Amino acid sequence: MSTRTIVLAALFAALTAVGAQFAVPNPLLSVPITLQTLFVLITGMVLGPRTGAVSLVVYLVMGLLNLPVFAGFTGGFAVLAGRSGGYIIGFIPAAFIVGLIAGRGKKVSAGRSIMATLVGTLVIHLFGVPWFYMVTKVPVPGILVGSLPYLPGDLFKAVVAAYAGREIRRLAPLKGVPGIEA
Repeated sequence: MSTRTIVLAALFAALTAVGAQFAVPNPLLSVPITLQTLFVLITGMVLGPRTGAVSLVVYLVMGLLNLPVFAGFTGGFAVLAGRSGGYIIGFIPAAFIVGLIAGRGKKVSAGRSIMATLVGTLVIHLFGVPWFYMVTKVPVPGILVGSLPYLPGDLFKAVVAAYAGREIRRLAPLKGVPGIEA
């Protein structure tokens, strides 16, 4: 991995940590609504599958090392073992899949970028909802509580990420980043 790639992966891990702090508490579900997913999707769009996934692994490891990178300036294993853990773990495959679908090159079509971010959002929910249900044992199906309340915001973030990711790819020189050809 080049120095440039390492710096970009660290930068996007830091942006995801910043996005986690823009949180709207959700007292009913205890899983805050954050901008993390926006940055996860942008990470996959901009860095591609491998570097995007590595960036989110870095983010996860920072949290496991008890650095305050998760929502509410929290960190540690307890956060991952809690209600939000599945969603956070799902960030890694989501970034990989977004990068895979978005493909290589500076240009990606609007349709392809939206499809990539929507599939990435679905991946996050596929990891998060079963985990949420397993941890909470809520008496209603997990999808009703762990997914549906978040979908409107997540769909909006997916569209914003698709646009932002396309623009960053178009404007930024990403030559030398594995998976991206400038």
